[in-house]
Amino acid sequence: MVADLGSSASKVFYRVGGGATLPLWMGAEVAPNLSQAVLTQFRGSTRPQDSAWLELGDQVVLVGESAKTCLETNSIRANKSELAAYKIAAALGVVAELESLPPSFEAVLWLALPLTELGTREAIRNQVEAICQSGFRFRGEPLQVGLTMQAFPEGFGLYLNRKGELDALGQDINQRRTLIVMMGHRNLSVLCFDGGSLRAAGSNSNGPGFWPMFEKAARSAGVTQPDYGFLMARSHPTKPNSSPWRGGGCLTLVSR
Repeated sequence: MVADLGSSASKVFYRVGGGATLPLWMGAEVAPNLSQAVLTQFRGSTRPQDSAWLELGDQVVLVGESAKTCLETNSIRANKSELAAYKIAAALGVVAELESLPPSFEAVLWLALPLTELGTREAIRNQVEAICQSGFRFRGEPLQVGLTMQAFPEGFGLYLNRKGELDALGQDINQRRTLIVMMGHRNLSVLCFDGGSLRAAGSNSNGPGFWPMFEKAARSAGVTQPDYGFLMARSHPTKPNSSPWRGGGCLTLVSR
């Protein structure tokens, strides 16, 4: 499993055994520390990624779309590490239900993090491993997962893709400098690789993402927050309920 737990959504790709690689999209919201009473509104046959909850002892945690009814604000400015363990456990639960996995299974996770949050990877690993090893319930079904997790800077996958492209041409990426620019919903990351190594001095995750740029442009144009929905709808006239800012994008730059 590969996951980017962004502030717009949790974007996941997973593969079971030797099967196909499949995408999974879940909402970014998390509502922890709830009582069992909240579950009465979620009993049904909806898709697990749209109606996800965890039971950790007496605590109920809603994840994704199901959490929206219990939150007053979006978590766009939250550090990814604060709620990552719940999002990972929920994604594992969704995959287990979709793929009819047994109550106990092994999983390998590659997690993308901004450079500024790579220092939290041990905390995330400890939190999610504790949840998975102790066992939890996902939508009422017990699960126990033997999880192996590694964290990488967001944008690293683009570097690997570029390396593969150059390898196919008989060229060595280590002989050139490569810049990866990845813009997400919340922030923009720049990775500088030179001689095959990531150069910390030329890399950062401090740039503005889609949403901060949209807010700045809106303020400059005199657009107030109550009008954001109308402005977004006008930008996609054929899809009035969609937002061009919902997901992140990426751009790869190569200096030769």
